Amino acid sequence: PLSLYDRQSLLTRVVFFLMIPEPPRSSLDRSSAASDVYKRQVLTELGHRVTERTPNYKNVGNDIPVLYTRGIRTHYETVPHPERLEPRTRGIARYGRIIPDRLLRSALRRQAVHAQRINEIFNDVDIVVTPVTGTMPVEVGHWRGKGAPRTLLGMGRVYPLTTGRDSTGPPATTLPARFCPHTPPAARSISAAPHPHDPIVQTP
Repeated sequence: PLSLYDRQSLLTRVVFFLMIPEPPRSSLDRSSAASDVYKRQVLTELGHRVTERTPNYKNVGNDIPVLYTRGIRTHYETVPHPERLEPRTRGIARYGRIIPDRLLRSALRRQAVHAQRINEIFNDVDIVVTPVTGTMPVEVGHWRGKGAPRTLLGMGRVYPLTTGRDSTGPPATTLPARFCPHTPPAARSISAAPHPHDPIVQTP
């Protein structure tokens, strides 16, 4: 079995983050929030110090579309046969082309500022736990045929909790959190302070 790893003691300071950074405007699915109440109770009973707190994401969401679409544009221009890519990928690459270089440079400069501010939470906690999705997982092909703009907006509402973390670089992993025959599986993202030699989880 997997166990949370703590560098300093047998107990881990765990914080659950359930607020949605804006943009996008979204809300956490009620079943996901209820599931986390149970997980917090279990971790507390195991001796971990569990709290609920929101990292200081501030306006990091404003830079994510710039980095995301320009990144897809960069990769699009390196593939041998871009015409074979999925139509929405080609559409997102077109959006990336209209992002001016000065806007990209500004977003890249702010990454270090965002990372320092967001990672300040690790001065007080060891582990941050968030849902991977803000809603129930969507089915394969959910945005097929809806075009690049609607796909981007839809993805932002379904996956609003991981983009800020992914753009600032703390080590993270995703673990299954619920298996039920009547509902799609759920998962939780676990992130820690950027210490490259310390594992987030370990096996006994």
